[in-house]
Amino acid sequence: MNSIRSLVKVGNSLYISLPKNWIKSTGLDRGSKVELVIREDNVLEIIPILRRVSSPKRTSIVYDRMFKHKLMASYLAGYEVIEVKVLDGVSPKIIEKINDMLRLLVGVEIVEESEESIVLQCFTRDDYDIVQVLSMMDRITRNMYTSALKCLFDRDIKGLESIIERDDRVDRLYFLSVRLIRSLIRNPIVPSERKVHLMDMRLLARDLEEIGDLSEEIARHAITILKRGQASIPSKDILNISLETATLQSEVMTALLKSSKLKVDIFESLESLKHRVRAYIKKLSVTHNLNMFSEIAYLMEDIINRVEDMSDLIL
Repeated sequence: MNSIRSLVKVGNSLYISLPKNWIKSTGLDRGSKVELVIREDNVLEIIPILRRVSSPKRTSIVYDRMFKHKLMASYLAGYEVIEVKVLDGVSPKIIEKINDMLRLLVGVEIVEESEESIVLQCFTRDDYDIVQVLSMMDRITRNMYTSALKCLFDRDIKGLESIIERDDRVDRLYFLSVRLIRSLIRNPIVPSERKVHLMDMRLLARDLEEIGDLSEEIARHAITILKRGQASIPSKDILNISLETATLQSEVMTALLKSSKLKVDIFESLESLKHRVRAYIKKLSVTHNLNMFSEIAYLMEDIINRVEDMSDLIL
């Protein structure tokens, strides 16, 4: 039911009363939190953030050769308490393997152990912001591939090793983003238009996670090159391409997450970068016999393709 209401000024702020029936149906009260979403058509959405009043969502899985897949599926499905049944008995080796897996899952801890089972609980906060999580993935991945190429030309093996470790952090944020997005999509109060936007965020998270994987591969190839003692290193054209790619990735993310307009013709710019990568590979084939450098260039082209996939979401 539509209604027209007047804004009321209190101090330097404007306020509006909310419909009583809507307040009652959503279970909101004084102190309740709501999310405000400004859409592109300048419409303001008010989305209730409901408190958890029911018991935690629980599931039970068996520790076997499919354990990692079942644990990941339970985490992404939003379960808060996961009981792991160990048919052959809990051992220190099994606990160690579970802890290794938990390093990839934000907020999951072992809260109980017995001879036959281990209980895990997810302590992720209710106020995690999917935009902030994706923004962090963007910053980390951009830094990964640009730093990997800088370290290659600086012959910095330790720096390259640290970049490989960063991919675990990207994976953690990716799994967290999927868990948050799936939870929001299942929420009946979230509007349908918002759910469509969340599906785009899911695709965006996937592209960022893949950029992290490709950046890790660049770092591994670079380490191999340096450990072989390669004396001849080609021009830094590929480093400059990576820096320009990072700039375009940042602009795409800003357009997607803040609904702002792109300052450049993103598709033309990305296509130009891909042509430059191919020209770089062709130059390598003429001036160097360096297959590893060619592999790095191909990986950089794959990263540009992922940024192009992200830019498609703007349309």
